[in-house]
Amino acid sequence: MGCGAHGRFRRVASGSVTGLVLAGLLGGVPASRGLAAEDPIATDRPDQTESPNVIERGRVQIEGGFLFARDTREGNVNTLKVPQALLRIGLLRNVELRIGGDGFVYQGRSGEKGSGNGSDITLGTKFRLTD
Repeated sequence: MGCGAHGRFRRVASGSVTGLVLAGLLGGVPASRGLAAEDPIATDRPDQTESPNVIERGRVQIEGGFLFARDTREGNVNTLKVPQALLRIGLLRNVELRIGGDGFVYQGRSGEKGSGNGSDITLGTKFRLTD
């Protein structure tokens, strides 16, 4: 069992290159309304926090963080995954599109040279079946 640390953030793209890319991805989905201070956020990064919630139609949520773990049972094997990211796009009332991945994954033993590669990107949907 390793020990880990991770961080989370959210950002709504506006008026930037990121905003243009997201607008292209969204196609016919209307632009999201402004975020009010009382709007709740439910993070949903796989293997970190998983909730039964889907985000509202027309909303875009970006979640990210990193993971560092050290397995002492196997001779201090260190694993670093950065930036773990998940893009959630509200398509319908109970449906969201999800695009995510672990980013760069590095693994190696303490005191030795390790190796790293880019991770796969996942594409999926999430449905809320009941209210």
